[in-house]
Amino acid sequence: MGPGLKITASDADSSISVRAGSEYDRIYSWAGCEGSVGLYARADRWYGSLGIYYPGSGITWWIPCKGINRAVVEEGQQHFRSVSDALEWVRALPRSFHTAYRGDGLVIQWLQSPGRSQLNVDVWQVCIAGDRPKDLPGADDSRVTVVPGPDGEKRLGCVAISEQLLDRIERARKADRPRIDDSQPPG
Repeated sequence: MGPGLKITASDADSSISVRAGSEYDRIYSWAGCEGSVGLYARADRWYGSLGIYYPGSGITWWIPCKGINRAVVEEGQQHFRSVSDALEWVRALPRSFHTAYRGDGLVIQWLQSPGRSQLNVDVWQVCIAGDRPKDLPGADDSRVTVVPGPDGEKRLGCVAISEQLLDRIERARKADRPRIDDSQPPG
């Protein structure tokens, strides 16, 4: 996400906004609350994605808002060979989270857990055969809006990955193994 870009997702019960600051800084807004987080680049793929994250270790915000003072957040790309593979992944996302996605494959998941003092937010770009989809079935574009930053919309395109890496990602998804080492030879 480029500086100033804002993504808002909503459903009948809840909404979340993510606004990009500089580099990996993000500002999350939920239920009248707001908090900023500095995310880290992943060294290895985690559940198929080599993106950015904040693991939520300890207290993220010293002053809680609506019982939330900790963020567990991530952004990245999820690569698939086909639309049906991507839809299978979307259908398998945790039902306890709010989920919304657009036809171009932008997927947002969020959950407020006051019992854990925690806000979870995942922002994914689905990539099919190396590109964003044009019309991902089941999408509701009205539930996810993107407001460009001052330099215009700055969403990254899909990063090219090798067939061998995609094979390893698919095997790891099937085995429910979170970590995927890009440096390992195919096997």
